[in-house]
Amino acid sequence: MYDKDFFISFLKDTYKERNSYLENNCSILDIETIACDLYYGVTNNLYKNLSNENGMGCCIKEEGLLKEILAVRRQKLDNNFKWTDIYKEQLMELNDKVILAFSKACSEARMQLQILDERLNSDDRFLDGFNIDIALKSFFLKPNEKENYLEESDKGIYSLLHDILPHHLWTYTIYFEHDLDKINKDKVNVNRYFGINESKYKNICLGMYEFIQETKSFLSWYDILKINKIWVEVKVTNQHFIEEIGKGTFWEDNLQSLSDNEAENLRQEYISRIGTDITGLPVDLFIDEMNSWDKIGLLPRIKFHGTRSDNIDFKRMYSISLEKDPRILVKDAQIDLTDDELQDVKNFIVKNIKFLINIIKGKVTVFDLARKLGKL
Repeated sequence: MYDKDFFISFLKDTYKERNSYLENNCSILDIETIACDLYYGVTNNLYKNLSNENGMGCCIKEEGLLKEILAVRRQKLDNNFKWTDIYKEQLMELNDKVILAFSKACSEARMQLQILDERLNSDDRFLDGFNIDIALKSFFLKPNEKENYLEESDKGIYSLLHDILPHHLWTYTIYFEHDLDKINKDKVNVNRYFGINESKYKNICLGMYEFIQETKSFLSWYDILKINKIWVEVKVTNQHFIEEIGKGTFWEDNLQSLSDNEAENLRQEYISRIGTDITGLPVDLFIDEMNSWDKIGLLPRIKFHGTRSDNIDFKRMYSISLEKDPRILVKDAQIDLTDDELQDVKNFIVKNIKFLINIIKGKVTVFDLARKLGKL
């Protein structure tokens, strides 16, 4: 039994020292005992930190240590593994079971897809969209000692391996009918990746290949061949979208809300100022030389100060479109300019529209505009 102090000391060792200890001083059974003690005993499934008993969340260092331990176990097992005809048959049988599982799942998904499509086409009051997820999960079961059936391991090495398997293995999301036809269509040549040099065992399905690739750092070939149960899930997610929030009250199509406009203005690093000394206008203009502002409709835009002030009021900088008849693109903008002053701003934009667009595109700069206007 390995206590907490052993693992605290083990974590302080270097990666090379830990690997040397596991490889030279521990049997495979010893390594499995160390892994299980760490996972189930000392860190309570990696949710308790070794150096802080009140630590919350998954412990990154302990998780890394577990992976190191399991990697040495895998290496020790695979160093003695040789492909035999029986093992090859086992692998291909597992591959066939994966294909069968996907086939059954696809049949179920296809029925659900047809039902959901009918609901969409009938303008269902709830359903706006959906997706169907097909997921396969593997199990390593052990024989029950008293009765003739297989059961899950209880806090042993195979229960641990099952617990840490990535959740996304063998998972596909279905949106349309043609997505179902893709599953198992792609094959992977076994010889290229796994050294099974016989044409009889040439191809495995993509799901099987992805499983092996994702788990090769901690599952040995013996572990993979031990898989004796596959759990298949077809999950349907019905979606309803509540859209156009705030429309009619706060903003309209192709207009920016006051809150969006203000938040954008506060990102000062993305705004270049064109002062009144350059433009001759009563207020400053602001332009996005970084081309980082969110799009409002299809037209490019700049901003103008909606109030006369020597200090920038970030709440009073409003978007205006770059077009032949410039429009203010912020709903309920509070502008302290006369009609003539606002028209001067629009006239300046119309006269220099191409140059302003080129500044946004990065082809020229604000200094070039000042030079063009004879202010340098």
